[in-house]
Amino acid sequence: MATTTRGIQRGGFNGGGDGAYYDSRNFYGAGGGGASDIRLENDSPYHRIIVAGGGGGSGYGYTATSSSPYAHNAGGSGGGETGGDGTQNHSYRDYAAYGGTQLGIGAAKNYDFRKAASFGFGGKNRCSGCDPYNSGGGAGWYGGDASGYYGFGAAGGSGYVFSIYSFVVDGYNYKREYYLRKPSMKSGVKYGDGAIRITLLDYAEVENIKIQGCGSQGITFAQIASFITLPTVS
Repeated sequence: MATTTRGIQRGGFNGGGDGAYYDSRNFYGAGGGGASDIRLENDSPYHRIIVAGGGGGSGYGYTATSSSPYAHNAGGSGGGETGGDGTQNHSYRDYAAYGGTQLGIGAAKNYDFRKAASFGFGGKNRCSGCDPYNSGGGAGWYGGDASGYYGFGAAGGSGYVFSIYSFVVDGYNYKREYYLRKPSMKSGVKYGDGAIRITLLDYAEVENIKIQGCGSQGITFAQIASFITLPTVS
């Protein structure tokens, strides 16, 4: 949720986009959720082999059907294959926020009051006195769009699992031995902060695995089963 302090509302750790609060009309946009991911060998986003997308920031302003009365607008859920879309109002379609996908960012049209999402990062508010009051997009494999205006909810980022069938971006550093077998993804199973659970199936002697920059010696990728819950921002 956004704070009651006018100005930028910071997105979550690991790529969540910034929102903004504007007190003269009591519109607000919360920051987007950060992604949860597992990286191998390097802290670069190009070394991620499992990603759970962060949810889009919520907002307060025009509803999905009208400009009055104002209401709370939830952000889209984190992905999964695709991040959830933000609030859409048919009178302001150009300001809609769309979730990240396996192939790229959301397909937003108007960027007058927001900055585009990118690989690993949610879209964010383009602050000029912080009066556009956008919500920040969720981070992920590809980030979700920030909301375009009027306190709409932002979109969630996409998730990712590295397998033989996965889309691979230019510059992605991968090795075939890191392929996951029979992976699956599911959205909307957890609210609040993201989490990662790792179960050690067997002891191993070598290698180093990094989880959001934290190293743990003594286990290899082949000896773990990983489960990531997918957060949304409320």
